[in-house]
Amino acid sequence: MTTTNHSRRRFLRFAATGVAGLSLGSSLSAWAAAPRLAADDPQGKALGYVEDAAKLSATKEPAYKKGTVCSGCALYDAAKAEAGYAPCLAFGGKAVNAKGWCRAYAPKP
Repeated sequence: MTTTNHSRRRFLRFAATGVAGLSLGSSLSAWAAAPRLAADDPQGKALGYVEDAAKLSATKEPAYKKGTVCSGCALYDAAKAEAGYAPCLAFGGKAVNAKGWCRAYAPKP
């Protein structure tokens, strides 16, 4: 085998491994959990987000209706839920608690 053929084979093997590694890396990043909505997030505060809707009262938050929680909202991406949290469209895809609530609540159709 000549040096040129050997170098070419090494290059092709290296290139194939690199492409496979990039594909795997992008697949893994797609499965990475969305960052959770921070307690001091301005959008969360503006929409009155709470981690536990059971702690809300209709007198303190007139828009709240008993039984309405993030997991029942059309903006909550239950397909990507992990450990009780899933991305929410109201918060740019940041993860919110399934038991949470905010003023952007929209019942699932």
